[in-house]
Amino acid sequence: LRSGGGHAAEPSLSRGEKQRAAALLRKVTRRRIERKRAIAARTIAWTWWRRQRGIKAPLQRPIPRCRWGHALAPESEFTKQAEYADRVIEFYKIYVKIFTKMNRGVPPLVGDCFAGEGGVSAGIERLGCTPVGMDLEFMERYVAKFGAAAFVRGSAIEGNLLERLGKLAVCWASPPCKAGSSMAHAGGGLTESRAPQLIPATRRVLEALDIPYAMENVVGSAAQGCIRADLTLRNLDFGLHANRPRVIESNRPLHSDFDTRKLAMQCCLGCNNRMPRLDWAGRKLCDTCWPDDCCDSNIEAVYSRPGKHSNKQKWEKAMGIDADHMSVEGLAQSIPPVFAMYVIGQLIARLCSERWGVP
Repeated sequence: LRSGGGHAAEPSLSRGEKQRAAALLRKVTRRRIERKRAIAARTIAWTWWRRQRGIKAPLQRPIPRCRWGHALAPESEFTKQAEYADRVIEFYKIYVKIFTKMNRGVPPLVGDCFAGEGGVSAGIERLGCTPVGMDLEFMERYVAKFGAAAFVRGSAIEGNLLERLGKLAVCWASPPCKAGSSMAHAGGGLTESRAPQLIPATRRVLEALDIPYAMENVVGSAAQGCIRADLTLRNLDFGLHANRPRVIESNRPLHSDFDTRKLAMQCCLGCNNRMPRLDWAGRKLCDTCWPDDCCDSNIEAVYSRPGKHSNKQKWEKAMGIDADHMSVEGLAQSIPPVFAMYVIGQLIARLCSERWGVP
């Protein structure tokens, strides 16, 4: 070492030593290249020999992530996550109570655009707010659940929402997601969805309100650049037995209190999977190559219609929706009410801070 405690001196190599090292490196590299060429030649020869005799390449049975059910998360993991999510939402309910008290005992009025059968409005009501839904079609199940006074029929992308819905504190919008849904490519299809993309028009209407808003859609819409992914939520974040990610865009800062990456790695659709299974080469596996489902599944595939191993009751549990509130079609297009509770709770907290300086 140098006297000042510096770095160790680099060893100096003579010209002959450098030449011998370079020759050794060239020799090792040449051997690797020759070995790869020999493997490629044998593969080509073997493929040609099989094709001459009409022998097809064997389909290899892949090992699923669940390890045939041995690596699935137990029910206790979902319960633990659900209890943690309940504590988080109870914290945001405090801000709803503060808002109600400061607003002369009137709970915050929250608009639900593209309400459907009322999945978001159910979360708004559970949070302690007053929901008012709007949809282009008359939603019988929504009216049966929340009353005729809480529903307005009309287009959410035309006119002034405040004039039709009332003095809103927060507004939520869930424009149709078919244009960005991955289900348009189900089964390996490459056709694009013909559904209209209403996110830009919805954003213009929400920004004109000058109040906190949240807009929800599928991850595919964020990948297409149609919506900002300010926050991504999954059913697993709240201990629900499904994995349907949704992105949230808002004009107020949002954050996530959840990290369920480990739980997601321990979940598998198994017998509930209705998509074609592929092998290592991307080829569809036939029934003889994959005769049984990999596991009994610990999550539900909530899309289209329930499969042979599922039913509507399991879907309602996986979405956290009250029994007989929605039809099967409504469940497939809805989001869990806890999504709305979590996001709107944050927006109400921001509103309390802006109006009354609540920390």
